[in-house]
Amino acid sequence: MTLQDLGNIGEFVGAIGVIVSLVYLATQIRQNTKAVRSNTSQAITDSRVEFLSSISDNPEVARMFFSGLSDLDALDPDERNRFAIMMARFIATMENYHYQHHRGAMDSEHWTRMLAVLRWFMSTPGGQAWWSNRPIPTDLSFDRFVDREVEKIRSSPAADSQRAAFRVETIRREE
Repeated sequence: MTLQDLGNIGEFVGAIGVIVSLVYLATQIRQNTKAVRSNTSQAITDSRVEFLSSISDNPEVARMFFSGLSDLDALDPDERNRFAIMMARFIATMENYHYQHHRGAMDSEHWTRMLAVLRWFMSTPGGQAWWSNRPIPTDLSFDRFVDREVEKIRSSPAADSQRAAFRVETIRREE
């Protein structure tokens, strides 16, 4: 066996090693991507549950929040401030979800569910009034996104009946 033959065998073994390393690396990247998505999914669920708990765990907060969604002017100044903070908190969370979804860290299923919540909040008179006068700026691309969603809601033929149904349901809960 010549030195050239040994060199050829070494190159072949080296090429096999590179291929095995690339397969291992691809497997590790795939597992890491799954772990990141799983962690993102858990964080999404945790933040959603925490937000909903902050409303549902206190009947007075729930009354104030749903009254604010129905008619922001029906709230006293302190309640309006609390409502504004709750909406700012929700919008900050949605802004993060929007960012995560567009970066590929949040799957479409989670995004679709959270988008439905955003649309529901923005379909209410109080949600739209808060958005129009929000004191806290958000990312420009998210602003544009929500503005388009609000415009779709406002131009929807079902928007008036949805708002009326929301008001009736809110009144029933208050009784």
